[in-house]
Amino acid sequence: MEREGCILCIVMAGAAVLGLGARLQGAQEIAKLAARNQEAGDGFGYALAVSGDYALVGAPGEDSMSDDAGAAYVFRFNGTTWVQQAKLMAADGGWGHYFGASVAIHGDCAVVGAVGGRNPDTLNTGAAYVFYRSGANWVQQAKLNASDAANCASFGCAVATDGNVIVVGSWGDDARGYDAGAAYVFRRAGASWTQQQKLTASDGAADDCFGVSIALDGNCLLIGASGDNDYGNDSGSAYVFYDDGGFWVQQQKLTVADGTANQFFGESVALGGSHAIIGASGDAQVGLFSGSAYAFVRDGATWTATSKLMSSDLGPGDSFGNGVALCSSYALITAPGEDAVYAFTWDGSGWVEQSKLCDPAGEDNDVFGASVATDSDHVLVGAPGDDDDRGSAYVYDGTSLRLAPVHRFWSEVYGNHFYTISQYEKDYVMARWSDVWIYEGISYYTFPENAVAGLSAVHRFWSERYCSHFYTADEAEKEYVIDMYPGIWVYEGPVFYAFRPGQQPAGTVPVYRFWSEDLAAHFYTASLTDRDFLLSHPERGWQYETIAWYAYP
Repeated sequence: MEREGCILCIVMAGAAVLGLGARLQGAQEIAKLAARNQEAGDGFGYALAVSGDYALVGAPGEDSMSDDAGAAYVFRFNGTTWVQQAKLMAADGGWGHYFGASVAIHGDCAVVGAVGGRNPDTLNTGAAYVFYRSGANWVQQAKLNASDAANCASFGCAVATDGNVIVVGSWGDDARGYDAGAAYVFRRAGASWTQQQKLTASDGAADDCFGVSIALDGNCLLIGASGDNDYGNDSGSAYVFYDDGGFWVQQQKLTVADGTANQFFGESVALGGSHAIIGASGDAQVGLFSGSAYAFVRDGATWTATSKLMSSDLGPGDSFGNGVALCSSYALITAPGEDAVYAFTWDGSGWVEQSKLCDPAGEDNDVFGASVATDSDHVLVGAPGDDDDRGSAYVYDGTSLRLAPVHRFWSEVYGNHFYTISQYEKDYVMARWSDVWIYEGISYYTFPENAVAGLSAVHRFWSERYCSHFYTADEAEKEYVIDMYPGIWVYEGPVFYAFRPGQQPAGTVPVYRFWSEDLAAHFYTASLTDRDFLLSHPERGWQYETIAWYAYP
């Protein structure tokens, strides 16, 4: 936007994020999890869940009780390392139950799906088991079955819980047609769990596979139906339900305008606040089963697709979108065909690809990325094919995945710099004002939101008089500028979050602030080379002021 020869840079919303933004290098695993006494074929890491200091790992091929009876393992983070706390097995486990095919955990409540579980009169109907923690012990509290259990229903293919509500998927349910699918809601009263409701799609039809994936966030429930045929065979869809006073009501059916046959949209789903990510591993935009994922945002009661997420290095067979996980500031999308997981950061206006997590072992057939889970602080990635299908899971620090790059521009016209964390704003300036603002790259990494303790907002001002921006993390300075210079500096709000001096954690670096009286502009840099050059060349007219804040290099 031009104002009397000057540029006012504003955050531009509504564009799609496609492909590589700027990858943060250095997101390294901090632990590798494996069960004690593992054997070939256990498939440890096939399903994952994490809540606080507890991780739950499914191993549906484990054979302690019988062939493929399955097991699940609880790990606890003691502040330094992850330690196996319990091995969970169904009290009535048996051959081919595949206990551990799905898992969920919230606080002291753990849920484990067993898609091959049997009832006396049914075969492969499936079941879900509830465990509660008492001290260091996890005790089976309940076995959940569908009230209308039927053969080959695959009840337990997906599970989700918030501690008081459990939702269990059953993609093989035939109520609306063969394999149309269903999901069952159970509610806790004391130590008892009771089926509250059976959910099906209002337009459910044969082979829709409704219930193949589930995400639960408060009073919002998202259920995938990867076999739905609205845009061709197995194009897929997802359904939003909300809790209307204890009764779940279908609110919206989600599809995408570029849906195609065999896309399997809805194969994986994730919810977090007003955001949703839905995987479509069969998308063939850059080759068969290269895959994609779609971002949705909620405005009131309406969900709208905002962007299609892909990576610049995807290829045929990568199955990007096979699994998804989401927290407030980043999304994780698996590509098991590439043995990778991609992290996208929310920069306040859109999703930007930030880093790629690759198989640390680098072995063929590890299937790194077969599963993924996060609770914001911790990230788990499963590799059930590791070591002759014994399997493993890797833990990453979620903090590094919340970071986003701060981009720096230079204007020869105005003699000053401009900084933004917004990918949309960066792209807009590069497309619209490339003759005025020259992109210089990434200055450092920091947070797009107040994500961890010790952060402070970095506030941005714009001066039409000087055609420059001013940034400060000092609240008193912000208020002073607002009060004393209302006609000169216009407050634009917080643009990102960083650590004030004295609050910085290990691994951060100072961002130095300089002032030029001649240009009436500030310069901010995390580069020691920049700092030392300006300090040794006072004739350049830049006066060192202070450390403005701390960020990550």
